Amino acid sequence: RPDFPLVAYLVSQQARYPWRSHTPSWKQQVCSPYQLANMSTLLDSLLHLLRLWETVFSQERTLIRAMRLALGQVLIPGCRHLSRIIAAGGHEHRDWSADYRVFSRSPWQQKDLFSPIIAEGMGYFNERNHMTLEGDFTHLPKTGRHIPNVHCMRDPMSPPFHVNLLYGLRFMHYT
Repeated sequence: RPDFPLVAYLVSQQARYPWRSHTPSWKQQVCSPYQLANMSTLLDSLLHLLRLWETVFSQERTLIRAMRLALGQVLIPGCRHLSRIIAAGGHEHRDWSADYRVFSRSPWQQKDLFSPIIAEGMGYFNERNHMTLEGDFTHLPKTGRHIPNVHCMRDPMSPPFHVNLLYGLRFMHYT
């Protein structure tokens, strides 16, 4: 169900003239009603996973604010600075101090955010005796040598015939 008149108009034009490409000025493809219905299911699934953070945050209002910020981080393209995340939630003209306090004063740990989501995901693998993970090393360049765990490593963007070295942090990401 499109809520905006422009999207409703473009969906109707797409159904009426399927051989034409109706690309809006911001160069995004218009969704079909079937895709819009599936987006609602995807949004419900994401909100269900974010609702599992109830055990992490001590207050309901902090939980709702953290859920809104997490949803804003998923929705915005490009750089995900906190100011853009707040603006994506429609709170750019309100006081931002409460949103900043979620990250500075709330007594929660990052690892606690992932524990309920991982437990929920492991429920899908109960009948299987293995789970496939894919991993990749990510290098984060740093210039300071007094930052903990910074070391000299090979630059992955250097050509194989000329090895470049850089100072940085190495992370292992799994999906």
